[in-house]
Amino acid sequence: MAWTARGWTTSPGAPKTVNVIHMQNWSVKNMNILASSGEEGVCVEMSMVCLTDFEEYARQHLSKATWDYYEAGADDCCTRDDNLQAYKRIRLRPRILRDVSLNDTRTSVLGMEISFPVGIAPTAFHCLAWHEGELATARATEALNTCYIASTYSTCSVEEIAAAAPSGYRWFQLYLYRDRKLSEQIVRRVEALGYKALVLTVDVPYTGKRRNDIRNQFKLPPHLKVKNFEGMFQEQAGSQEEYGIPANTLDPSISWKDVCWLQSLSQLPIIIKGILTKEDAELAVEHGVQGIIVSNHGGRQLDGGPATIDCLPEIVDVVQGRVEVYMDGGIRTGNDVLKAVALGAKCVFIGRPAIWGLAYKGEEGVREILQILHDEFRLSMALSGSRTQREPPRAPPQTDKPPTVVPPKPAETAPKLPEPAPKPAVIPPKPPVAQKPAAPPKPQIQVFNSTEHGTAMLKGLDCFRGDETLCDVTLVPGDSSETFPVHRVIMASASDYFKAMFTGGMREQELKEIKLHGVSTVGLKNIIEFIYTSRLSLGLGTLQDTLEAASFLQVLPVLSFCNQLLSSEITIENCVEVERIARDLLLEDVQKHVHTFVCENFSELMQSGRLLQLSEASITYALSSDSLKGFSEMELYRIARSWLSHKPAERRSAVYSLMRHIRFPLMTPAELLQISQEDQTEEGAASNGKKEGETFMRSDTACVNLLLEASNYQMLPFLQPALQTERTRIRSDCTHLVVLGGVMRQQLVVSKELKLYDEEDGGTWRSLQPMEVPRYQHGVALLGGFLYIVGGQSTYDTKGKTAVDSAYRYDPRFDRWLQVASLNEKRTFFHLSALKGKLYAVGGRNATGEIDSVECYNLNKNEWTFVAPMNEPHYGHAGTVHGGLMFVSGGITRDAFQKELLCYEPDRDVWSRRADMMELRGLHCMCTVGDRLYVMGGNHFRGTNDYDDVLSCEFYSPATDQWTVVAPMPRGQSDVGVAVFKDRIFVVGGYSWNSRCMVDIVQCYDPEKDEWEKVFSVLEPLGGIRACTMTVHCPKSSTDEAEIQECPLLTSKS
Repeated sequence: MAWTARGWTTSPGAPKTVNVIHMQNWSVKNMNILASSGEEGVCVEMSMVCLTDFEEYARQHLSKATWDYYEAGADDCCTRDDNLQAYKRIRLRPRILRDVSLNDTRTSVLGMEISFPVGIAPTAFHCLAWHEGELATARATEALNTCYIASTYSTCSVEEIAAAAPSGYRWFQLYLYRDRKLSEQIVRRVEALGYKALVLTVDVPYTGKRRNDIRNQFKLPPHLKVKNFEGMFQEQAGSQEEYGIPANTLDPSISWKDVCWLQSLSQLPIIIKGILTKEDAELAVEHGVQGIIVSNHGGRQLDGGPATIDCLPEIVDVVQGRVEVYMDGGIRTGNDVLKAVALGAKCVFIGRPAIWGLAYKGEEGVREILQILHDEFRLSMALSGSRTQREPPRAPPQTDKPPTVVPPKPAETAPKLPEPAPKPAVIPPKPPVAQKPAAPPKPQIQVFNSTEHGTAMLKGLDCFRGDETLCDVTLVPGDSSETFPVHRVIMASASDYFKAMFTGGMREQELKEIKLHGVSTVGLKNIIEFIYTSRLSLGLGTLQDTLEAASFLQVLPVLSFCNQLLSSEITIENCVEVERIARDLLLEDVQKHVHTFVCENFSELMQSGRLLQLSEASITYALSSDSLKGFSEMELYRIARSWLSHKPAERRSAVYSLMRHIRFPLMTPAELLQISQEDQTEEGAASNGKKEGETFMRSDTACVNLLLEASNYQMLPFLQPALQTERTRIRSDCTHLVVLGGVMRQQLVVSKELKLYDEEDGGTWRSLQPMEVPRYQHGVALLGGFLYIVGGQSTYDTKGKTAVDSAYRYDPRFDRWLQVASLNEKRTFFHLSALKGKLYAVGGRNATGEIDSVECYNLNKNEWTFVAPMNEPHYGHAGTVHGGLMFVSGGITRDAFQKELLCYEPDRDVWSRRADMMELRGLHCMCTVGDRLYVMGGNHFRGTNDYDDVLSCEFYSPATDQWTVVAPMPRGQSDVGVAVFKDRIFVVGGYSWNSRCMVDIVQCYDPEKDEWEKVFSVLEPLGGIRACTMTVHCPKSSTDEAEIQECPLLTSKS
């Protein structure tokens, strides 16, 4: 077995070679052709443009436990999130005409030149993301000529890392342990291997509370170890483990004297990682360290602490260049790097992005991450007027406003690299001082905080303004000659625009009167009124002027208030004007509110005629929305055509932009023919006196292709689930719990009903188109948004002698059924899974007895073929899919209940056995939530002639091949329907052996809370019922509740 980021795999040897196709301008049609080509070893690779692209890739491809470990912050993750947001609060002041044609990104750290000021921070367990782990990371930093800080908690040893990148520039991150010999040994090793510095992490006296790791019970997979300490700890039975080593190993008593001890142990430069205050920075300098990393451990330790970039200026200010200052936390763009460098950082270090790069392509992925940051940093330098990395200006004082940073001045030549700092003398611990007698307690200090002071001060300043007392500048709006005397210091304290004007060396700093072109009289008056009084009275009549002034002058509170007011005042009558204002002033939040309003009020806007006045962005957003489920595609086509014809000359270029959101494949053939006949060439339209704009479809090749796509789609009914695109999916945003079939309690009649549960309408069952034939004990699976029902029984029979082989497909877009190819072998009490675009029917029983065969349904051919059978016949088993594999659990074999777990690999067509369940069970249910495979319910023997409900529940982790018990079911259910809906598991109907009756209950399990509850009931007690979740059009009529009676289902074990 081998380990990948997605879990265990039994594929031996090196990974299979694949053909990689780079996709940038491919159409959806080309992607579908590739997907349906049937070629093995072909994968589609999207271009990675920025670090967030790598983040999303890692989120999708790493296992949930691994992703949670790397992504987690401490507690509520406030500090982790603030690390990112803090950069958005900082503004850069660019300088121009500075000749940036040859800007130089190089810098130096501890006297060593690196290509640009970004290195890799110490992060643990790289092998969780890529099989080569830290070796790939080390090679990537060597190739980009930058610094790599190897983590104590590496899954490759310091020796292996040094051998992988012998020319790389490496530091080593160190913790101090209760047993100092461990720390001493690792220091000796890294010094001998040529590591250039020790990075002492000081912010982990205890590990922060990372909730996801606790919930996931995070542990390293068995094949991974903390290689630097392999064999150093004696394993003791029952001892707890924390991140790969015994718990409570770190020393919480670490203090400054331990820094002195470390200096006496090694000649390597020492860098302290985890400093956030100027007081601790001063102590670090006093203790002779060579560097400081401003770090909050990626927000994984103390939640509620400050963002690292916010701490940087005061630390740079206090150290005064005596030691080098670095930082980590929140770096996502080259622009972020420039901000950190301009505020005084010598170099920044990235942690999580390196993991994303590993998850993407190992060494190549990390190199791409670093290259993107390098290119973005170089571009930001050029755009801000910086050519080299001279020592940046000191950071501005910390205020509630985002700091503005000035790029460093260009130099004619690159700066000389500084010489390595001399090794300071070791500072011995101070001798103990004799204790003095306790001093008498000092009088208690009381703090006075006046709530009226601020208001009174503003009132006084406003009076000065009214009297023109101490006013030192006069502002004149751009549309009039009216004057507004104000105080520079007051305006600069409230407006970033005025702050830059009055403190940045501009000529306006000396002017007595300043003309503000682009700011209206009304807007300027309201802004000044707000600054001096903190109050603002606005109506729709003055909103635009005030909003434009607030945006121009960067008075953020007013800008925020205007955004909220504008969003809250949208009506049918003014939505067009509100959208224009939002578009002109780039108010993205307001534009989003307008788009939502248009979708929610589409009918009213159409009736009022204002729909035709909307912008292309709004009408396009609406046509792409799934919320317009009350309109047919033909109606939406007519609306789009009317909008285009309203101003044909202006809007002709928007034809395809609108029409690509019309779902032509969902129209009837007659409607497509009607569109084709109505649409004429421009010459034909002109001869018939038609307006320009009514002839857009045939004159636009892309629109013609839309009609051809729809026609081709309708000609391949059996292949449609494999041809799904944005234009073929159902136009609905309603996903519901759906139940179908089952045997009813009254006279044991088999049902053919298909019903959905409408939670939004107070919990109402609504009927969809019933199945063509009644079914129970059937298999159900979703494929491409279509529902398949296969096999089962149409008449009641406990021994499976009436099993059928027919199969049907339900289309939720049109609420209709289509019969597809029948199975080769009749089967009931079996499992059906959808996996990699195919259906698999596993085991079961029929008139001949138990069966072990497995059949696969191919959409391209509309036929079933046999694949590798199970090792033994099974029926009454359950199954689910995860990570491209099918898992089948329990069931009955030769009249004996089983607890085995089997795994089918479709690529190799082989079955393998995994760890057994803890409980024997059959006729149970199984489903996947995240990276957990849950089994619940079912029954097993009680004695030799009776059955018991199995109430226990458990989940399987494919990554660790282990089962874990969870909360038991309150009431037993066998032969049920199961569905995952909104991350909760719903178990529907079935039979209770303890109660000796069919049940109508629906029990819900919440994996997050590990709790069960009865949520509602089906209309009739049903056994052999099946369930799923599906996006459908919710019918308006509801189903009347049937009278519930209890009727036992007599069965036998044979």
